[in-house]
Amino acid sequence: MKICLIINKNRINSKKVISLIKKSFKDTTIVDVSEDKSELNKVYNKSSFDYLFSYLCPYKIENKLLKKTKYHNINFHPGPPIYPGFGCYNYAIFNNDKWYSCTAHLMNSRIDSGKIFQLENFKLKNNISLKNLIELSNKKLFILFKKVLFKIINNNLKIKKVDKWGKKKYTKKFFNEKFSTLELEINKNIFDRYFESTYNKKMGYPVIKINNKKFKPYED
Repeated sequence: MKICLIINKNRINSKKVISLIKKSFKDTTIVDVSEDKSELNKVYNKSSFDYLFSYLCPYKIENKLLKKTKYHNINFHPGPPIYPGFGCYNYAIFNNDKWYSCTAHLMNSRIDSGKIFQLENFKLKNNISLKNLIELSNKKLFILFKKVLFKIINNNLKIKKVDKWGKKKYTKKFFNEKFSTLELEINKNIFDRYFESTYNKKMGYPVIKINNKKFKPYED
């Protein structure tokens, strides 16, 4: 069986995912998109695959690659169906969600819109931090990946719709320009919720906007 795995090697559990794929299938192509999406160009001209897996890939995969797959193109989304797109962890923290899930779904020409066939659901502790939610969801995402992979290996994968995507698509542009850019005019409690749900020094969030000038609260 020929497998293509598109993955960000810098993310949590990525090494485990790659190791499991290589142990399970002899013919594997690993595409690392941790730096940029240019690596995807190397597989656009390759012959077909039986399965294509996208694991924490931040880029849209073009139809010309998806059409090369004999069976299924499967994406592993680190959030629940209600939050398709970018920033799923952050919105869950902001909305004080009590439950969360990771999502396995088929890929098509639109981001996070293909048939959802398996979920990994779990309860969230009260006042869970953004950092802890990211770590926990990545742990659960790997569990979901293993479950789907073992079904494929045992020829027991059933693609049956189990949930539907939320109507609102969460884009990175919206997250950067609206959700994680905070203006001081807003209510203090709302400000605190936004701050707690977006604070990520490594990613550069949030941004404080004062008199049309932007500042990062952790800059020296």
